[in-house]
Amino acid sequence: MWCFGERSLYSFQSGDERLYPRWPFVGHKTLRGLKTVLGALDPALHPLVIDHWFRTPDVDLEVNEEAMSPLAWLETGGDPVRLVSLVPGAGVSTCCRPSDQEWAA
Repeated sequence: MWCFGERSLYSFQSGDERLYPRWPFVGHKTLRGLKTVLGALDPALHPLVIDHWFRTPDVDLEVNEEAMSPLAWLETGGDPVRLVSLVPGAGVSTCCRPSDQEWAA
């Protein structure tokens, strides 16, 4: 799911191809702070979960009483450290997750 081993650029495998979404790029550069946020994401998350999270406004990221998406937050110079606590699964204890047996059909 990650490129270059240091989680500085997001990518995912689809069949035989490695795909790079457009949203991490501003011109020919990546978003400022992206590496900080990517480092907090669980590599096991599905690419659609990550894409949805980055693009969906979050009430915990309000500016002028308007919710921003994590992507917009970074694009406007928001502190990437603020996003680390909001990444999918952040702060979820493994003791509170259902076991595989609880999800079995």
